[in-house]
Amino acid sequence: MKRIVILSVLIVILLMINTFAISSKSYNIVNPYEAITYEIMVNNLQELEKQYPELIEVETIGKSVDKRDILLAKLGKGDTLIHINGSFHARERITTNMILKNIEDLSIAYEKESKIDGYNVKELLNQVTIYFVPMVNPDGVDYTIDGVDSIRNPEVAENLKEIKEHPASEWFVPNLRWKSNIRGVDLNRQWDFGWNEPSKFDIDGPADAHFKGFSPHSEPEVKALEKLSIENPFMNFTAYHTQGLEIYWYKYQEGEDLEEVKDLTSKIANLTFFRPVPVINHIPEGFRSYSGYADWTAVELKKPSFTMEFAYRAYTEEDFDRIYLPARALPLLLAQEAIEVKAEYSLEVMVDGKTYQYFKRQEDAMAFINKHLSKDRDITILNGENIVFQEKGRPFLEEATIKVHHKKNGDMVEYNGSPTILRYKGDQYLMATDILKAFNYDTNYYDEIKVIVGQRDADLLLLSLHEGLAYFNHQLIGNEASVMEFQEKGYISVELVEEIFHVTVDIDNK
Repeated sequence: MKRIVILSVLIVILLMINTFAISSKSYNIVNPYEAITYEIMVNNLQELEKQYPELIEVETIGKSVDKRDILLAKLGKGDTLIHINGSFHARERITTNMILKNIEDLSIAYEKESKIDGYNVKELLNQVTIYFVPMVNPDGVDYTIDGVDSIRNPEVAENLKEIKEHPASEWFVPNLRWKSNIRGVDLNRQWDFGWNEPSKFDIDGPADAHFKGFSPHSEPEVKALEKLSIENPFMNFTAYHTQGLEIYWYKYQEGEDLEEVKDLTSKIANLTFFRPVPVINHIPEGFRSYSGYADWTAVELKKPSFTMEFAYRAYTEEDFDRIYLPARALPLLLAQEAIEVKAEYSLEVMVDGKTYQYFKRQEDAMAFINKHLSKDRDITILNGENIVFQEKGRPFLEEATIKVHHKKNGDMVEYNGSPTILRYKGDQYLMATDILKAFNYDTNYYDEIKVIVGQRDADLLLLSLHEGLAYFNHQLIGNEASVMEFQEKGYISVELVEEIFHVTVDIDNK
């Protein structure tokens, strides 16, 4: 009898151990086995930044349709940059889990001076900084988790009723049909390369999947990622997706560019065991890839760009370990490759003193400048220390639609000013008298000293056009470029307007 009792106790203990091993998967800050909402992601990034302050820097690169911050996490200490993003598609939200786990795993390995799959993490991250955007589509992700209750703006929620179900939007996980942003636009069909090309998935209006928008780059999430990509010299680009265990790599490269991307694709395939599409040494005649983020970056910025499909559709967050395994060392492989090829990109495009891009060929650098940079910027192309091209920026006026909203409640401010904005050095300016009038300030202009004075009740705003400085209630505010004079009119920067009046200014350039 005693032996039976002991045996029974041992069986119970073994069952408890097995149950614990199955249900209590270990994690530190990031729990990748749960559906990660926008709020959880924000908290994870804040905790990671606090835990590894010398290694991680988190910042906002833009806002979504429903006014969630689109967050960037910079990991590393090097001046060679690469970019990785996730959750372009709402239902592929597990890619956010993967990126957060990438960040945590790499940070732990850096601190412990350990290796991941043979890669020396500390050595690589001292030379490379990885720019991660874990959640490109935060509104869509939250909608797949919490439904309509996740939507902050009542108008956005109301418009949801008009969004169609795409007939080809099948998905094998319940409640995970939704692929688009919260406005019904597929963010990975928004990019201005082949955007007009017809597709079998085309649909004529907002839908849960595949609608490419009424114009390219119309969505705020796309605009944020476009700006990040243009203004940083990434040596390669990778978008995490989840459909098929495949690598989409070919973007019409030729010559040395084709050989470079073939070589890197082979290395990625060897690491992940994923299938390259198309097959590396057999690109079918007529193969097409259009309007995706990786298409656009490869063509416009002339760098290797990949869409990584990490899973088949029938999965949940409980399957995280098998989905994540191929991605565990991928950022390190991409970092290593960036270091090795950087010297081949000898032409450096600098804008207002900041490095924007590297190119191999001057014609590519000039094409980038002519298409993506405005004439208000100081632009230089360097080859080592030699100046290859230089152009001084100059301010110019541009027609635009201007909307001003209070940050606290989102209410619109009545702005009846000029539809013209001033652009200079990448900043945007509004006519000072117009914006002061919108906030009911009495305004006086003293031409002899080039000063605009605005007063409302006890508030006093002084704009010194000669100095380029602003004073609010006798305190210096903004910087030396916050105020300027152009064609005998005074202008105030959008950034300063938002700071003083606690508003958001949306500018849609016509």
